[in-house]
Amino acid sequence: MKMENNYLTEVFTTKRSKENLVHALAKLAYADNQVDKTEIQIVQEIALQVGLGQEIPSQQEVKEIKILFDNREQEISFFKEAIRLAIVDENYSDIEREFLKSLSESFGWSKEDFSKLEEEQESLHWLKHTQTIELD
Repeated sequence: MKMENNYLTEVFTTKRSKENLVHALAKLAYADNQVDKTEIQIVQEIALQVGLGQEIPSQQEVKEIKILFDNREQEISFFKEAIRLAIVDENYSDIEREFLKSLSESFGWSKEDFSKLEEEQESLHWLKHTQTIELD
C-alpha cells in the first residue's frame, strides 16, 4: 500500500494531525482483535512516511485515544487509507466496518457519504486486484 507522492504529508501537516492519522489507523488495525502483521506493517510504514518514526501505540494505548481531525480533507484522506487498510488482508470484517461507520458518524458524516466513499475504495481495490491477475 505505497502512497504515490506521499500526499499524506500535504494533508496532515501538523504533528497532532499526523498522530491522529496513525492512532486512528492503529485503532482500526486492532478493532477486530485479530492483529494482522500486514496491517501493522502498513500503519508503521505510514507513520514513517509522515515523519513520526515506526513506533505505533499498543492496542491498550489506542483504546484511550480520541480521534479528531482538523478538517474534512483529513477525514476523507483518513477514511480512504483506513478502508484500504481494512481490506488489505481480504477480510473487511463487520467489526472494522462498524468501527469506521461509527467514527464517521462522530465526525458528522451521513451514512450515505460514508457508504459512497467505502464503495469507491472497495471498487478501486478490486479493480487493482483483478488487474494483477494474469490470464493464460
